[in-house]
Amino acid sequence: MPRPVLPVVTALSLLLPTPAAPIPWDAPRQGAFVMALAAGPDGSVWVGTEGRGVWRWQAGAREPWRQFTTADGLGDDDAYALTIDRAQRAWAVLAARHPRLARGRG
Repeated sequence: MPRPVLPVVTALSLLLPTPAAPIPWDAPRQGAFVMALAAGPDGSVWVGTEGRGVWRWQAGAREPWRQFTTADGLGDDDAYALTIDRAQRAWAVLAARHPRLARGRG
């Protein structure tokens, strides 16, 4: 049985360029509780979840979704807020320490 795929549609959509298709979100795999969204200057979309870490979506990438968790050095898998700084680093407000994600390296 195929998993349901939900499009990510929020007020953030008003700030992003219109994609050719909705950005897919697989709730059973990626997490049912989306806590935060942030748009990167490169068109990426960052998603903070409760219990599943932080996900980055990059249009045109071979694997468009990349997950960052405690296994990648994230201090906690609960991300309650996200922002992207001028150096294109993602910063997350977590329940634990180590808030910064180095771009593409976790």
